[in-house]
Amino acid sequence: MQQLIELIPIVLFFLAYSAQGSTIDVLGHSVTFNGIYTATAVLMIATAMQVALTWLIKRHVEKRLLLMFVVVMATGGLTLIL
Repeated sequence: MQQLIELIPIVLFFLAYSAQGSTIDVLGHSVTFNGIYTATAVLMIATAMQVALTWLIKRHVEKRLLLMFVVVMATGGLTLIL
């Protein structure tokens, strides 16, 4: 079950990427999906939330999940900056 939960950020990434060009309203702000940049931001946020929720529920985060978090934040940050 944990492995299926770990796929949620990846699924959200592909959903955000496939919504390229769509516009939604979030808390009164209009957000347009800009392909890889929006999808990368969604992946980074979802991964951070996954790590935080795992820690809150179990009070322990596996090394594999921490490694995935570090890799996603590093490569996602480079994608958004460059």
